[in-house]
Amino acid sequence: MKVKNILRNVVTFMKGLLILGLVVSISYGSYKLYDLYERTNKFNLTKIIVNDEFMLTKGEVIAQSKVKRDVRVMNIDIARIRENLKRSPFIKDADVRVVYPAAMVINVIENKPIAYINDKNVLKFVGDNGKVLGKVTPDKSYDLPIITDNDINENIIDYLNRTLKVSQFVFHQISEIKYTSKGIEISLVKASANVIIGRNDFDKKIILLENFIREEYDNISFSNVDYIDFRFDKQVILKELQTAENKM
Repeated sequence: MKVKNILRNVVTFMKGLLILGLVVSISYGSYKLYDLYERTNKFNLTKIIVNDEFMLTKGEVIAQSKVKRDVRVMNIDIARIRENLKRSPFIKDADVRVVYPAAMVINVIENKPIAYINDKNVLKFVGDNGKVLGKVTPDKSYDLPIITDNDINENIIDYLNRTLKVSQFVFHQISEIKYTSKGIEISLVKASANVIIGRNDFDKKIILLENFIREEYDNISFSNVDYIDFRFDKQVILKELQTAENKM
């Protein structure tokens, strides 16, 4: 019995010694790996890829994200970066992901500009969400209509968004747009006459306006036209200017 107890104790001791050796080995290995990680720069952020930028440059997106190169990719706070990006009026949302060992990808979803507005003598962009995005600069100038109202009416935004979907041809023919007691009113690029669209049936009237521009536009002497009215079903009314000869 004593011999068996001694053997059992020896086996238990050897098992404990083996486990201790494994723990020491794992701990030492982990230490060496951590030491190697601390001394290597392989996991430092060196490359930032920006996709889908339109209004903002790659550099502006990176600056807005506030992320710094050489930071450990494991320490990148993706949620904070997204919040930083969404503080820009130009950015609707963003997807941020880390690509090991040393890269980050930013996919931005921007608020697209659909018009200009004169805000206290400063020309600014208006987004498809109806919000003022930012100041127009020479390097960011696009073929967009100007909203001549002081306030941005939701009907104007709705009409412009619908025009972009139904007929980009018509959209690029609009030089100015406003909302009055008659509804949407626009000025066309090539004509001084006012065009009254009204308050409803925008999709139908956009198609009607496109057909009118393509088929009738070049045959009209706009010097004698006061306004063009699209408020009546399936017809376009041209109102002539009231001159002395017309009154007689």
